[in-house]
Amino acid sequence: VELVPQAELTGWLYLRGDVAYTWARFTSGDDPVPQAPRFVSKGAIGVREGGFAAELGVRHLGERYASEDSRGPKLSDYTVLDLGMRYRHGRFEAGLAVENLTDADWRSSEFFYESCAPGEVGQGAACPGSGGGAGISDFHFTPGNGRNVRGWISVTF
Repeated sequence: VELVPQAELTGWLYLRGDVAYTWARFTSGDDPVPQAPRFVSKGAIGVREGGFAAELGVRHLGERYASEDSRGPKLSDYTVLDLGMRYRHGRFEAGLAVENLTDADWRSSEFFYESCAPGEVGQGAACPGSGGGAGISDFHFTPGNGRNVRGWISVTF
């Protein structure tokens, strides 16, 4: 199920959004598809007046299955707010963006699998070069960007 609502509230104020919900399953066995997002949304409220535009946006990725086992671990969800504004005059534009406005801790990419480090022993197959030790199943992720500010000036030719 996917919705893409948009609304021009006034001549200068607008809302837009994208919302999707899915229940991805394998056709054989009815197991969940690992990593498949179940709920994803992105939305914004913005203003436009003359050459000025500003927008407050939100991105959300819901919890999802880490493996085909629906009783197993789940990957984390996150919600991030972004703020952007720009001014355009003729061929020139200047802008400022604040990403992750609330400085939320979030995981940009996340996986759950077995891995090995020197000296680790766990359940599963032997780790290469470990002398027969097994790996440990755990979350592996890339942290999402913290609050950051960027600005730009551009000229259109």
